Amino acid sequence: PQQLPHTFLECSKDVERTLDTLRKVQQLPPLKTVIGHSWGGRIALQFSYNMTKKKYNLQPPPRTWLLDTVPGVAHSSVHHVLDAIKSVKLDPTMEKVDKKDIVKLLVDQDLDISMAQWLASSVKVQENKIKWGFDVDVVDGVLPEFATHDFYGTLNKLCQSNRVDLVRSGQNEAWTEEAIDKLHHVGGDGFHLHMLPNAGHWVHVDDLPGLLDTFQAEGLE
Repeated sequence: PQQLPHTFLECSKDVERTLDTLRKVQQLPPLKTVIGHSWGGRIALQFSYNMTKKKYNLQPPPRTWLLDTVPGVAHSSVHHVLDAIKSVKLDPTMEKVDKKDIVKLLVDQDLDISMAQWLASSVKVQENKIKWGFDVDVVDGVLPEFATHDFYGTLNKLCQSNRVDLVRSGQNEAWTEEAIDKLHHVGGDGFHLHMLPNAGHWVHVDDLPGLLDTFQAEGLE
């Protein structure tokens, strides 16, 4: 089969195809909210914008939440993490995997322990082979999209008809003054910016109570 390009658009279409397939086997309620964290927020934004076009089968969700989704190119830390992953050679002939060993190998590549544990949690045995829970080549392929994706343009268009909430962490160094300033100039009444001052990039881990309070204050149950 033809391999599709690894773009944000195609990733968002994967979400649509998944939901469309589910609708064929079970009754699904209308989408009320789409939430994405980090890169997932980029896909959530693109997905919601896609749904505003009549050629799609799904009704657009009235609300989209982006959790610490930083516009622009991928932060240098992303490349560092990817290089660390590539340095860990998984033995495909092993029938069992000790994730503690993988964590140690990742920490040896200067990853912090929480990131190493999170990455190691995805390692699995599939078809009698040890694999990462994600395709490293796909990650490599999608990275250039960060630089070319029209984040602000898509955000501006979506906010003309739908509501978008962006929760920004106060401790993520990837947020530049320029990026924050551009957010304050997003047009339309549909854009709402929130901040969790004490949270890092993993807002749902660093300040879950604050995130839930933000959801509740904005009517998300």
